[in-house]
Amino acid sequence: MIPVLLAALFVALPPLQAFAIYFVCVHAPTHAAGVIDDPVLAPRVTDGRSAVIRALPITLITVAIGMALWPLYTGAVPQRLLAVTLQMLAALTLPHMLLEAALERRRRARIVRLAV
Repeated sequence: MIPVLLAALFVALPPLQAFAIYFVCVHAPTHAAGVIDDPVLAPRVTDGRSAVIRALPITLITVAIGMALWPLYTGAVPQRLLAVTLQMLAALTLPHMLLEAALERRRRARIVRLAV
């Protein structure tokens, strides 16, 4: 059902709006729930509150960098906001992917231990 709704969303809306809705309504909650539900992968992330607390520092640093760079952007405010938002999302993607890689290594190690 969700893939059909997402396909309709991406057909009906401009790409950035569709991506934003997908990211906020599907990707982030699904990812957070997966981390919360598996105490071995991230033992200090036990609920939504602890997930937010763990994510907040890198998010605030990224926002601060974006605010510091804001004066360097030119053009109308919507274009400047779009540019800084996309660059900040790109900046958050690297730590996110590093976290995912570390979690995947833990998953694989746990599977190997259980199989032995």
